[in-house]
Amino acid sequence: MIEKRTLGATGIEVARIGISSSFGAKAEVFRAALDRGCNYFNWGTFIKGRSSSFREFVRQLTREGRRQDLVIGLLSYSHLAS
Repeated sequence: MIEKRTLGATGIEVARIGISSSFGAKAEVFRAALDRGCNYFNWGTFIKGRSSSFREFVRQLTREGRRQDLVIGLLSYSHLAS
């Protein structure tokens, strides 16, 4: 299993290593990572077609009632303070 760390002040435990949705892996690869303890995923691109397998992976987990097992980070190009 992968070692976990607390994500800032959120109290959420995430894997020390994450995986990006945009590197072109199939949904099965994302599932294998989750099954091995990687629960931090970065949905890094919204370019059409680049993250379709990640989107399918999230849909599968949602149908299975496991969406809460994922921590998903999103990139923003906004200049607004958060």
